Amino acid sequence: MYSTLIVPLDGSAFAAQAVDPAAFLSTRSHATLLLLHVHEGPHNPGYRTPTWDEFFRNQEEAYLEAVAARFQPDLSGNVEWSLLDGHVVTAICARVEAAKAPLVVMSTHGRTGIRRAWLGGVATDVLRHSSAPVLMLRPRSDAVVPDRASTEAPFANVIVALDGSAFAEEVLCSAADVARASNARLVFLRVVDPKQSREDSMREANAYLDGLVRRGGNCYSSADARVEAHASPGAAILAHAAGLERSLVAMASHGRGLSRLFLGSVADEVMRGAPGAVLMVRPRT
Repeated sequence: MYSTLIVPLDGSAFAAQAVDPAAFLSTRSHATLLLLHVHEGPHNPGYRTPTWDEFFRNQEEAYLEAVAARFQPDLSGNVEWSLLDGHVVTAICARVEAAKAPLVVMSTHGRTGIRRAWLGGVATDVLRHSSAPVLMLRPRSDAVVPDRASTEAPFANVIVALDGSAFAEEVLCSAADVARASNARLVFLRVVDPKQSREDSMREANAYLDGLVRRGGNCYSSADARVEAHASPGAAILAHAAGLERSLVAMASHGRGLSRLFLGSVADEVMRGAPGAVLMVRPRT
């Protein structure tokens, strides 16, 4: 179980939309909510003086303090904030590695918009360089950042994409933790190649998922196991996500080998196409 929910912020409303679901999960898990902002200094050369640098730093600290103050009254755990220095990804990853049992929650893009989207930038770089699971949320352009923590769970269904490998299974614990905190249904999804013997591959996949549920004990004894024959694993995963209310897709960043790397293929397709949130875990082995 995670002990620290880490939300990187850049001062934009898009990035701040990640605070509310993170606050809900931290309350349900009695975990610390940690808000981060990386101080890069003034971008305009005319403002690169110690005086202006201190001015912007004070503004950034006041912003973090204000966000923390809005959510603290509704949370069972602590809300902390930290202003970091250095390169954005390096600073975030260093703080994540220093945290106790962290889960990173962040919007897929922030203030820089499409030209410098966080998707393909900060969010995926944090995933690549940090050992912590990363929960990526697709921000809504019309959403208003709430003044207090929501009482509605952010997720109703957590779809765990599996391919039968030990690599893919490394997402199980993180997915189960988020599902438990959200009181969401776990859905184990295995996509098989329709070009193979359909009856044999479907039987093998069902047996694999049934065994996984049994081995999981109470952690995922109530998981819903589904097998689908589809030529495109990414398309099958996205179709399931689109068909379920408040869905979260959970998967490892790569699957069973170099010939089927998830990150850059299936995972990249899911991250870019998922209608809701995506939980990614980079396997340790």
